[in-house]
Amino acid sequence: TSRVLLSVRDLTVDQQVNNASPTRASILGLVAACALLAAILLPAGLLIGWVVAWRFDGLVLQAALIAVGVCWISGTIALAAAVVGGRLGMPLHGFLLGMLFRTGLPLAAGVALNRVAPLAEAGIFTMILGVYLCALVVETLLSLYLVQPATRVRPAAS
Repeated sequence: TSRVLLSVRDLTVDQQVNNASPTRASILGLVAACALLAAILLPAGLLIGWVVAWRFDGLVLQAALIAVGVCWISGTIALAAAVVGGRLGMPLHGFLLGMLFRTGLPLAAGVALNRVAPLAEAGIFTMILGVYLCALVVETLLSLYLVQPATRVRPAAS
């Protein structure tokens, strides 16, 4: 462990840099976070599908599973971008790249799939939007857990 000291006017940021990469940002931690994301999105997506369509048949099930799949893939890519950015020492860049996939992929999929008549009748765009909002909350919390710096701010010595 090495220490990095930065002085900013009256504050000093004391950051510990661990070269052994903590388990939170490991590949296993990323896989566990993606599995947890899927475990939360699947029942939420089925519930959202039922609420949107007010029925639960094969078409609604298919639309709900597509919405879960789209949001899980975009959330997984965003989590991976955050972890890679954190490991490279550029967590902000990782979060911004993840935001591109987190918002762009569900939007593009929703617009494209809303042109397919049976899926549009089942309310695929609204299902993707509902699952996206759920995924956004869960994936943001997981990202903050995976990329958590060990930083303390203390008053600078005179």
